[in-house]
Amino acid sequence: MNRNNITTAKRIVIKIGTSTVTNEGGSPNDDFINHLAYQVDRMINQGKEIVIVSSGAIRTGHQLIENEFGRKSTAVRSQRGIPSRAYRSAASALGQTRLMSHFRDAFQDYGRLAPLILLTRPDVLNRFPKNYFYHIDDFLRAGLVPIVNENDAVTNGAAFGGNDNLAVLVAGRISSDLIILLSDVGGFYTSDPNLDPSAELIPQICERIPLEMYNAAKSSSTDSGSGGIGLGGMRAKLRAAEIALDFGIPFVIASGQQRDILLDIIDGRPLGTLVSPRESKRMRRGWRAHILRAEGSITVDEGAQQAVEEGDRSLLAAGIIRVEGSFETGDCIALTNGESGFCFAKGLVNYSSSDLNDMLGGSSPRASGSKNGVSHALPKEVIHRDDIVFTQFFS
Repeated sequence: MNRNNITTAKRIVIKIGTSTVTNEGGSPNDDFINHLAYQVDRMINQGKEIVIVSSGAIRTGHQLIENEFGRKSTAVRSQRGIPSRAYRSAASALGQTRLMSHFRDAFQDYGRLAPLILLTRPDVLNRFPKNYFYHIDDFLRAGLVPIVNENDAVTNGAAFGGNDNLAVLVAGRISSDLIILLSDVGGFYTSDPNLDPSAELIPQICERIPLEMYNAAKSSSTDSGSGGIGLGGMRAKLRAAEIALDFGIPFVIASGQQRDILLDIIDGRPLGTLVSPRESKRMRRGWRAHILRAEGSITVDEGAQQAVEEGDRSLLAAGIIRVEGSFETGDCIALTNGESGFCFAKGLVNYSSSDLNDMLGGSSPRASGSKNGVSHALPKEVIHRDDIVFTQFFS
């Protein structure tokens, strides 16, 4: 995958960060929103289909509450100044309305409508597409610009770990060709450019995110995002890029402050950082494991970990050291290293914890079971390779 391939992308998900879509005080950034509408209109006229995932509702609502109530608004905050659940819900509900009015006005200048779609965790995790995914297809065919956000008033911003993840999950569910993340940084760097003047932009990352980048992100000055109101940051963006790789979707992170940035990216210009999967990359069935809570854990030996990580192999029972927790077939579980106990992956398991405990030390049985009176062979793999996602850097 190279920059030239981006020019052929038809269905594109654009994620906009809080610091990009709002001003320093928290009000909607009309200059950016108006120019975004101009670029999107140009892209649609070129035959592209555009979905926008926008942050900023909570920050916008925060400003409204502070302006209206001043110090009285602290009554719904925690004692340490961190927004409480009630405060975040109120801010999101108020801010979403205001932010959408600015999007509506900007796109109407180009004769386009921008319907709002608010999602919760079950909406995205459901195995089968619900009506809203069909609606997105209908909206795109009609030349509309769907704007997607997490329903923070209900979920308190905790359902997906932020809109960076949500954008990638939506892109996977609607079979997007490209994800563009517009942020207040120009891309991924060798180190934090705010702390290290020698930091260099990384133009392209292929197949896997290097461990060094996650380690650098832990101390990044850009990791808190939006003064504690937003949930973004470098680690969140790296995680989103990793999920995009599992979906097999190219991912570009670039500065939203640069004029015509979207038009330049789809024109193939080398801007920001391109995170590209292998040409033959398959979409992993286990993408849901990225945001599912692990119900238990399986500790494996070094050989099994190496086979899973480096050999892209399935996990077999012979490599299991121990099983912890209680879980059922199809649950999400964590895979941990036998020596350090470090979680290096998560996956959707083919056996219950009780069955796995019976297997310890042997190979996965090719036994036959029955369901509804029909015999069937049990899977050879404890976790199939397509149901494994690498999450060791996200803890």
